[in-house]
Parts: sequence; C-alpha cells; structure tokens
Amino acid sequence: MGRFYRLKRTAWLLASTWSLSGLYNGRICRSWLRFTHMDMPLPDLPAPLDGKRVVHISDVHCSPLVRDNYLTQVFDYVAELDADFLVVSGDLITGGIPYARRIARLLSRIPVKVARLACLGNHDYGIYFPCGRGKMRQLPEVMSEELRANGTQPLRNEAAVFEVDGGAVQFVGLEDYWSGRFDPDAAFRTAHRSLPTICLCHNPDATDELARDHRPHWVLAGHTHGHHASTNRIRGRVLPIESRDYPAGHYTVGPTHLYVNRGLSYARRVSVNRRPEITVFTLRKS
Repeated sequence: MGRFYRLKRTAWLLASTWSLSGLYNGRICRSWLRFTHMDMPLPDLPAPLDGKRVVHISDVHCSPLVRDNYLTQVFDYVAELDADFLVVSGDLITGGIPYARRIARLLSRIPVKVARLACLGNHDYGIYFPCGRGKMRQLPEVMSEELRANGTQPLRNEAAVFEVDGGAVQFVGLEDYWSGRFDPDAAFRTAHRSLPTICLCHNPDATDELARDHRPHWVLAGHTHGHHASTNRIRGRVLPIESRDYPAGHYTVGPTHLYVNRGLSYARRVSVNRRPEITVFTLRKS
C-alpha cells in the first residue's frame, strides 16, 4: 500500500466521522471503491439476455455534504462498466427538491444499453426520514418526475418488463419499507410470474416477507451502509434496521437471492469492509 493511498484513506476516514454523509471532497482513488463482480443466475433466462450486465448502486445521498464533485467522479467509474441495466436501490438524496433535480441529472450522464431504474429509499421521502420523522410533502412525487424526465424509470410498487432480441426480463420496484406506502401485493399483481424477476427494495428487512409471499428470484437492496443493526439510540433513529441478518453482501433467503449493496455515499466508512460499493452482475441462465 503506497504512501499516497494511505494519505487518501486517512482523509476519507476523518471526513466520514463528521456527519451522516461526510465532508470528503477530494480526488477519489478508484482502488478505494469496492467493485463487486458476480454472476446472477436466473431460471429460464432467455439466451439473448445471458451475459447481459446489471450494475447496482445504492444510497447515493446527494446532498449539501455529498457533493457533485464526488458523485461525478464515482459516476464516471460507473459509466466505464458498459451496463445494460443500471439499477439504484434507493436513498438517492438527503435533502429537498433541488437535490432531486440534481441527482436525476447526474444519473442521466451514465450511459446504458437498455434501461436505468430506481426504487425509493427512506431519505427520498424527507431528510432523515425513518418512521415518519422529517417527511417532506410531495418529495417522492417530484423525485419520480425528475428521474423520469431525465431517463431513469422509477418503480414504485410496480413491475416493468424489458425485451432484448426477443428475450424478456422483469424488474419489480417497491416503495420504501418505512414509507407507509410499501405494497408488494400491488407490485407483484402487475408482474408476470413466468419471467425471470429482479426486485428492487431499499430495505433488506423486507426480504423475508418477499421471499415467503412473492418469491422473486433476486432482491437488490441497500440501506445498511454495511452496518449491522445499531444499539446506539441516535444512530438507530437515523439508520433504523430491524434485522441483524443482512448487513451487506449476498444471502439466500428461501427461494430468493438477496444482495445488499454497501452504498456510494462516504458516510462512516471507517471499516475497509464498508468501502463505497458498485456491484456488477452478469445475467446467467441457472
């Protein structure tokens, strides 16, 4: 590990201790980001979709503290990954309507071959919004409008099917688990049971219910920033997680695969295992 890398890591760790989103605004070392590459097996995946690439990011937290300079650098790295699909599993912002507009524009700069998709996370309903605290009226609606206008399709308790050379894959997106609008029954009523299905759900706590009642092949989540459930009362209010079982990475929950992305914002990245993450899935027929 070189001296420059150690200095950058020290700056990153110091910045991460200041607030939910940190204060880091320097040049990002690509080697500090965590690039996770793995296959995504899907039953009955049509041959034209085998080998297609799904890039998964989460917890961007565009805000006064997670600055455009940082996000532009990270999104430049995402743009190099030649994504067929880009999916964002919530917490795009921590702020008001100007940040909804900003993140929508920033995401539009990432090229994709098929589609950009997003579900909403608890912070997309209001600043530091878990369990009804800090809710901002109309923010999720404005967020959805801005995303759609800039080429990212929001999925809010609904399904979307995408065809590539005659083969189809399905994405189901859910409202946030803490929003009071979470309705997987409504979402999966619009879904085709026969298609390979990838579900976007910000909070991994919902996975047990989803696996039991709806059996999606994959759930892509975020929310945890790589942390286990907190026993700290203050942090528990900002980052409420009921389950201690799914802090980060890949899990099998009954018939469903779950992947919990560690997020892209630079909050509390003191552990090397919690570095900001970009996950790259290659679709494979199982």
